[in-house]
Amino acid sequence: MTHPNDIPPPPEPPEDYECCDNGCDDLCVFEIYKMQKADYDTKYAHLINDSSASDE
Repeated sequence: MTHPNDIPPPPEPPEDYECCDNGCDDLCVFEIYKMQKADYDTKYAHLINDSSASDE
């Protein structure tokens, strides 16, 4: 999949074995992934909106 403006691909989700199941709360690999993915999605949406606005 190509990305506009040469942005990097989205973060890869962690594998199940990467979680230690110790209740790490915000430091859990799955929580970190969720935060990184949300940040990526927000930035990607802004790039898409900015590029489509400049096409008009």
